[in-house]
Amino acid sequence: MNGKFFWLLITVIFILVGHLVYVLFFPGYKMTGKLQADLFSQSTPAFIVLNEKQMIELFPAEDPSVLHAVCPFDVTQGSVRISIAPAERYWSLSIYSQKGDSYYAINDSQTIDSKLDIHIQQAVQKENALEENQRKLVPDQTVIEAPTEKGWAVLRFRVLNQITRSVIAEQAKLFTCKRGD
Repeated sequence: MNGKFFWLLITVIFILVGHLVYVLFFPGYKMTGKLQADLFSQSTPAFIVLNEKQMIELFPAEDPSVLHAVCPFDVTQGSVRISIAPAERYWSLSIYSQKGDSYYAINDSQTIDSKLDIHIQQAVQKENALEENQRKLVPDQTVIEAPTEKGWAVLRFRVLNQITRSVIAEQAKLFTCKRGD
């Protein structure tokens, strides 16, 4: 009886370890692979409005009535600047690490006049470097240190029907994601 219990316990441990590895690491790996195949191939960062097929592949658990625009970026080539113009409809912005961890999120109700200016940069090595960078900024800018070299910013817009989808897609083009100054 002791031999059977031992092997049963070993089997359960292997199943638990396999499940934990899958749950903890596979989603980030899968997302990174999809983004690299589809979006990281572009040389300069810019918001790309996803079509319905891309949205279902990249965000299968999200509401299909939400329009997504994605901006992949790499901060090793310099800082990335995200500028958001005043918008008439609800929007939200989430910034993710290469592993799929969200490290910054904001929506239109958290900004003044729905305007936003974000600079994403590499983590600063020197203690006083952040203070130097803060002095160069104008008051309405936000500086974010990216935990990984690559990542992506995701804009979400609520779409009421198919007619407003094209209007919102045009409005999304007012939101910029480009190399910083």
